[in-house]
Amino acid sequence: MSDEADDITSRAMVVRRCPVKYSAPSIEYYVNPAYLTPNLSLFGSIGDHCILSVLSYLDGISLIKAGTACRTLHELSKNDQLWLSLCRSQWHVSPDHLAVKCKVTGKDLYRFAQQQMQRVAREILEAQLNVPTWHLPSHTVQALTRSVFGGLG
Repeated sequence: MSDEADDITSRAMVVRRCPVKYSAPSIEYYVNPAYLTPNLSLFGSIGDHCILSVLSYLDGISLIKAGTACRTLHELSKNDQLWLSLCRSQWHVSPDHLAVKCKVTGKDLYRFAQQQMQRVAREILEAQLNVPTWHLPSHTVQALTRSVFGGLG
C-alpha cells in the first residue's frame, strides 16, 4: 500500500495553501496530474466509441459535413466501418462485390456508389425528358428523381 501511495505522491503536483498568518502551518494538497491538464476537446470526456455510435446514424453527406466541423470529428468520420456500413445499408454494396486487386476503403466505396447512383439518376432523368409521352415539368421529374435516390442528381 505504501508503494502505491508513494507512486501517487511522486507523480502528483504539490499545491501549498499559504497561511493567512505567518504562525499558521501551511497545508499541502496532492493533486493528480491528470486533473490539472485541461480537456480542450469539444466533446469533453465523451469517448470515441460514443461519438462513432452517434455518427453511425448519419447519411453520407451529413457524415462528410460533420467531418469538417473539427479535428476530432474529421478523424472519427474517416472510420472505415462507418463508410462500409453506409454502403451496405444504402446500396447493398460491400468490398467483396468489387473485383479489384487493391484494398478499397469504405469512403472510396461510398463515393463510387454515390457517383454511380448520380449517373443512373441523370440517365433516368434524360430518358424521361426525351420521351414525348411524359408531360411532367422537368422540375417535377427532378423532384421525383431526388426523392427516389435520396437527394442525388
